[in-house]
Amino acid sequence: MRDTRDLRRHERGFALMVTLGFALVLGLSAAAISASARFNAALTRNSAALLAGRELLRSAEAVIAIDLRRSAGMQAIPRNGAPVAIDLPGGRVIARIIDERAKFDANQREPRALHTFLAQEGARLGVTTLPSLNLIERERLRQPFVSLPDLALRLGLPPELHTAVARTLTVYNPDKAVNLAHADEAVLALIPGMTPGLLAEIRRARRLGSPMPAASAIADYTTNEEGPFFTLELEAHPERGATARLSTVVTAAGEEMRIVEAVR
Repeated sequence: MRDTRDLRRHERGFALMVTLGFALVLGLSAAAISASARFNAALTRNSAALLAGRELLRSAEAVIAIDLRRSAGMQAIPRNGAPVAIDLPGGRVIARIIDERAKFDANQREPRALHTFLAQEGARLGVTTLPSLNLIERERLRQPFVSLPDLALRLGLPPELHTAVARTLTVYNPDKAVNLAHADEAVLALIPGMTPGLLAEIRRARRLGSPMPAASAIADYTTNEEGPFFTLELEAHPERGATARLSTVVTAAGEEMRIVEAVR
């Protein structure tokens, strides 16, 4: 009789354990489903946020493509890197257009000029590990630099120097002539024939918005033309969504703007 009662107690205990086990499994499943639903909802929100920023960037590129075809005096966005806000449906984009003719070209005919440029920027930053003139000459003889990452890799530029020269060094200045209206003073100072007096005249012309000085001493190395290559730096701020950034080199030589290099 006792054995029968013990058996029944064991059976009830086993049934309780099974019931508790099912309850635990159901509880864990419900928690997993809830967590999965929350994760999917967050993923959807993040995807929508990223999509909103990217759509703004695409819209801004279309606006810029039109502006790049406008003649001087009709442009809404300056070519000197000054930021301009573009208000669009769904948000705002801060746009910068940087004329590649305003930069020092790494493929100048005389490699010594690039050596001087890098030495000048290195001294400003306190960087002492610089490529030698022999290395620059050897690499230039092998083939032209096709991008700044290509130059940095082949010349072994320290990362801080590579970052610093990105705004003043280019491989997209077709005739190597510098646009006086847009160039940084570090670039202007490297133009053969440049003098402190001419620099002062350029500063004054920029301040007043008047024509650049026409000096014969620098005429072969300077230009009033811009493009056809430009760096675009865009930062999208959607009304609902995450900030999105884009930096590219484009050409506007034809009817359509074309991307030639994604900077980042």
